[in-house]
Amino acid sequence: MEYYTISDFNSSHFFVRAEEVFSFGHHVESWRYKDKFITLYAYSNFFIEITWCPKVSSITNIQAISSAKASDKYVPDTDLRAELCEVGVS
Repeated sequence: MEYYTISDFNSSHFFVRAEEVFSFGHHVESWRYKDKFITLYAYSNFFIEITWCPKVSSITNIQAISSAKASDKYVPDTDLRAELCEVGVS
């Protein structure tokens, strides 16, 4: 299987991105953020954010983000430090 790169994924048509992530992505977590719902999927060696807006009752964005950006955005620093200590990385 050959995956898209982040730039190729993000420049693809909306429906291609949807098909790719729902066919080959792995659900990580979902949560409500302000007035939207965010779902994070793992795909290849990066992550995909899907934004669903209840006001329009549809997916409004499907965006690939790097692992570094995902961890900065979604993993609290204290949790990341605890995990790194647990696996022996300082």
